[in-house]
Parts: sequence; structure tokens; C-alpha cells
Amino acid sequence: MSSEICRVESVTVEDHAVFVDAQHLSRPSVEYRNTPLLAGFSGVIAVPQVGQRVVISKDSNGVEYVEGVLTGTDDPAPSVKEGEFVLQFDPETKIHVSKDGSGGFDFSVDTSGDIRVNAGGDIQIGENGEKVAKQNHTHPTSWTDPAGSGNTGTPNENGTETTIQ
Repeated sequence: MSSEICRVESVTVEDHAVFVDAQHLSRPSVEYRNTPLLAGFSGVIAVPQVGQRVVISKDSNGVEYVEGVLTGTDDPAPSVKEGEFVLQFDPETKIHVSKDGSGGFDFSVDTSGDIRVNAGGDIQIGENGEKVAKQNHTHPTSWTDPAGSGNTGTPNENGTETTIQ
């Protein structure tokens, strides 16, 4: 098996498969066309962007495939410590799992865009699993004065604009 470091020229996604066209870094006349991306394991795949570096390998039968996406000087690796995990998409967007000092781990999400959470059940936050209120919720009210009974209105204060589905 041999491996080469190449620069991505184009990426094609079709029928749940990813194919890369790449050029060898030290031998520009060597090009790899329509090379399939090999996923490390089911459910996790890093699709490279044009300009990123990849490792293209050839198995014992001569079949070429993209084995991994590398970082480079234009795309530096995130700052991590031993035992931590970072999934970084760009300098502002990453998921970071870090040690918290008491034997557990902290989980943080930084994003340059929105965060959407979809759940079939409740969305819970906090040690006790406190439920997050949906924006369009109301509460029944019952006072001794009949004019005060019914339901509250939906939240409309600052900070309640976020939709949770």
C-alpha cells in the first residue's frame, strides 16, 4: 500500500458517496480523478473542501481511495489537550469535549451560525433535566375571580424569540 498527500481540486457527492479530484503536492503532473472517500466508520465522515490536503492511498490491488483529510498552514488544527476531542468546521464553528478537572467532561458548541435542536421528546437542560419551554406554550390560570381564569398568553419578552420544536 502506498500513500500520497494531495490538494483537493473538486468534490462531488452523489448517491451517498463522495468523490475527490486531487493533485499531488510535490509532483503537480500527478492527478487523481473521481477518487472515492473512505469513511473511518459508519456515521462519521469528513468531506474535504477545495484547497484542503488529503491522503490518497492505493491498496494491494491498485485501488485508489481518499483515506483522510489533513490540516495545513491555511487550516490549522484546533487547540486540544490529551484526551480531548474537537470537531472543527471553520475557526468559529466547533464541537469541543474537554476534561473538566473532576474526572468528567465538558461539552461545548461554538458556531458562526444558528444552532437547531430537534427532538422527538422533551429537550432537557441542567443537572436535573429541566425541560426547556417551547415558545408557543401557555399555562392554565385559575383565580377566585372568574375574570382571571383561563390560559396565559405565549411568551413575548426579549429572549423568548427562539423556536424549540
